[in-house]
Amino acid sequence: MLPEVRSHIGVPAIARLLRSGGFELTIPGIIEGGGKRAQFSIVAQKGPKVIAIDVGTSDAEVEVEPVLELYVKLLEAELDVAVFGAIPRLSARARDVASKHGISVAEGLTPDEVARKILDIAQADMPSPKMRT
Repeated sequence: MLPEVRSHIGVPAIARLLRSGGFELTIPGIIEGGGKRAQFSIVAQKGPKVIAIDVGTSDAEVEVEPVLELYVKLLEAELDVAVFGAIPRLSARARDVASKHGISVAEGLTPDEVARKILDIAQADMPSPKMRT
């Protein structure tokens, strides 16, 4: 399956759950900052809280490259929380990169499982990095 197609798998399930949690969504989401535009799978907002979400899928595990791409986009955008949704899971190296750069991670075997974990992260009071495995 093409990487472009893989990055959209799970987005409808995540969007449905976030909307039910009261978030306003933009799909794909664009955040402008520093004269640059960063595109995410989803940008969710509830009140002043802005959350950027990127999604990646793989047959075994999502490698580090899409997590690094999310990190680069974060350098250009101002937001409260960044989440990488991985179906079924991230590689150990990708998980380490996410942790070092303050990116929360939601891993799961199905889009619905990842969506529930992303909603938990989005609704958390403190925008600190969390690993949801």
